Amino acid sequence: YPYQYLYKHWKNNYLFSNGVGRKKLSLETGASDEMHDLIKTAIRYGMLNSKSAIDEKFKPTSELYQKRMKVINSYLPMQLNSTVTLISMGHVVINKPLFHSKRYIYCDGFQSEKLYASIKNPNERTLYVSTITDDGSESPVFTVYLKEDPSISYSGNAPTKPWIALLYDIDKVRNNGTSPTRNISVSGPEFFGLAASKTIKLMKMMPGAELLREFAPKPIIPLDE
Repeated sequence: YPYQYLYKHWKNNYLFSNGVGRKKLSLETGASDEMHDLIKTAIRYGMLNSKSAIDEKFKPTSELYQKRMKVINSYLPMQLNSTVTLISMGHVVINKPLFHSKRYIYCDGFQSEKLYASIKNPNERTLYVSTITDDGSESPVFTVYLKEDPSISYSGNAPTKPWIALLYDIDKVRNNGTSPTRNISVSGPEFFGLAASKTIKLMKMMPGAELLREFAPKPIIPLDE
């Protein structure tokens, strides 16, 4: 639980021992990546007053939350490449460790669309919707469904699993009902759009991203470049 980690090292308000000294750090949108890294480290080591103060700062009705989401939503929908469009970033699930990794944040409500071979007619291309949801369990649910027919749907506990299952069935349709013999390999994060540099930039801007213990993506280019 992130707050246990935060308060394990808590000693004094705004105490920071890595050469910064006693200093308030802004959490406002627009701070540099270096400042965000300082903020993340500061939060982890107990620079905020209390759990309730953190909850207040990052709840959906807070000024910080609304300001950041306004900036993030101004970029959406966003074309990530020739076949993937980012529709929604959703929101950060802070208190469940499996909802983020070192590279990605698996936001509840995340949604993207991908143009790919149709499961109904593989000779044509159609749109599939990829979503991430919190169903109350400890890990996120990754789902891919046919946009024109949501009843055709695949889910799993990792982004690659539903896409592998879908591609298997597309190959089966191509082979007139015969199961494919080739090994099917795909990058779920890429098909979801999670691995795109622009998506990761938005992840870093998400309210609550500072509180995630493992999330530490590599530096990336600005969104407008």
